[in-house]
Amino acid sequence: MDRARRIGWLLAWGSLCWTAAAIRADGPKKPVAKPPLVIAAKVAGQPIYVAEVTEELDGALKGRAVEDDNRPRMLAQMLGQLVDRRLVLEYLRGRSQAVDKIKVEAQVAQLTAELKQHGTTLPAYLAARGITDAALREQIAWRLSWKGYVQRHVNDAVLERYFDSHRREYDGTQVRASQILLPLPKDADASALEAVRKQAADLRKQIVAGNLSFDDAATKHSTAPSKQQRGDLGWIARHGAVPERVATVAFALEVGQVSEPVVTPFGVHLVKVTEIKPGGKTWRDVAEELQSVIVRRGFAKIAAEQRGKSQIEFTGATPYFDPKTGKLKL
Repeated sequence: MDRARRIGWLLAWGSLCWTAAAIRADGPKKPVAKPPLVIAAKVAGQPIYVAEVTEELDGALKGRAVEDDNRPRMLAQMLGQLVDRRLVLEYLRGRSQAVDKIKVEAQVAQLTAELKQHGTTLPAYLAARGITDAALREQIAWRLSWKGYVQRHVNDAVLERYFDSHRREYDGTQVRASQILLPLPKDADASALEAVRKQAADLRKQIVAGNLSFDDAATKHSTAPSKQQRGDLGWIARHGAVPERVATVAFALEVGQVSEPVVTPFGVHLVKVTEIKPGGKTWRDVAEELQSVIVRRGFAKIAAEQRGKSQIEFTGATPYFDPKTGKLKL
């Protein structure tokens, strides 16, 4: 896949369905009732509407059903993503890297012309979507600005350098790993977690000192099914059946090393690598995956940096995650 196609594919995850190309060929359907202009949040004074959040979720689900219990959390995740996009756009504007108004207006004019061909108008389109003219321009500014940023900052040289720095994660390498899993009590609080973490750290200290073998410790203390094999998990790939956090730690270890305690929803793990089988893939073989990782990490880094500089307000009109506690607010 060439670079231009990779970028187009990658940008799809952060795009919004604002273009008339998304309208069905038989013309736009008239809504039974116009969604009200309800604000879900504001970033640097610029509103994000509830209709944008629900539209984002619908686009992500692509017609798939979602259980009612899961919908509030998913809406909160979509709102968080929209907030992050606005933060990134603020960052780009602050560094004169955002698209100019001329290009935004050109896109609006193109959309208006396409809507006319379908027998409708821009105001009707905006009313049907439950957003304002200004919100549409913010969406377009985000899409064009982020596309330009990616094109400027993510090229083949960047992909190759990243691959070289993370070769074991992407070249098809496999590691043979063992683990010791210490369970957490149900509904464990911070003190209970710390107690289990300390137990794991004490076991590690004994193993590293040579007073206890990893195999014997796994057989005696682990609660994972692998305890029957002295903790042996067999050969694992970077992205496979084991928890992501465990895989990340395992692929950072050298043969014979024992990890520090690793916390996952399953409990507290100690991980040891016993063999490494190098892979043979090149950066070109995994270019699409590399680009996705680099762009997503770059996006998250920029949003995190800007979060402390832009005022964010949540209205409570749709579920959101509390910025201070991370808890879901309904």
